[in-house]
Amino acid sequence: MFYNYKQEKIFYINQHEGKGILHVFLAGITTPNAKYKSTHNTNADNLFDKYQFEYVFGGKGIIETPGKKYEIGAGDFFFLNKSKPHIYYSDKENPLEKIFVTVSGTLVDRLTEAYSMKESVIIRKVNVYTQLSRILEILSKMDSETISTDIDDIGLILHEIIQKVHPLCPEKIELPTEAEKMKNYIENNLDRNFTLEDMSSFFFQSKISITRIF
Repeated sequence: MFYNYKQEKIFYINQHEGKGILHVFLAGITTPNAKYKSTHNTNADNLFDKYQFEYVFGGKGIIETPGKKYEIGAGDFFFLNKSKPHIYYSDKENPLEKIFVTVSGTLVDRLTEAYSMKESVIIRKVNVYTQLSRILEILSKMDSETISTDIDDIGLILHEIIQKVHPLCPEKIELPTEAEKMKNYIENNLDRNFTLEDMSSFFFQSKISITRIF
């Protein structure tokens, strides 16, 4: 664990480009810093194709997207979708305190598709601190012998977070049934050879359950 130049307490960092089901890029806690600021995809110099899961547990901040500005504060969760333009920063008088995980990979791609979370969202007053803390704890203890199991566990927790926040999304999109999610998965993967075992891993259900539901 160390502090970066933004005064964030970093529990895990892996800046190599990850390919596969799930890659954790960065995870930690943002401590109060009046000068804290992050910029994504506003010009060719800061292109960023990762997903951000962040929960504010203290202070205040601002998220800016093209033409819009949102205030965030303690108790708010925000999910920043990959490749979307964002600028977010602390309130100078009451700087942000937040816990965050930055990830990429096909697992999160498919989960955001299945739950129709195609845009970045802010969810007011939904507490996912416990789930994100569990991820930081796993990452802080992860080693070469446990990495496969640990990444699976992190994937499950991210799925748990998305399931928790999705019904509260401002868009109020009707939650698809399990069968509809499976149908969408098949339609979105017709260009590759996938197996029932792949679907079982993606939906965290047994192959028998997958067959029965579909």
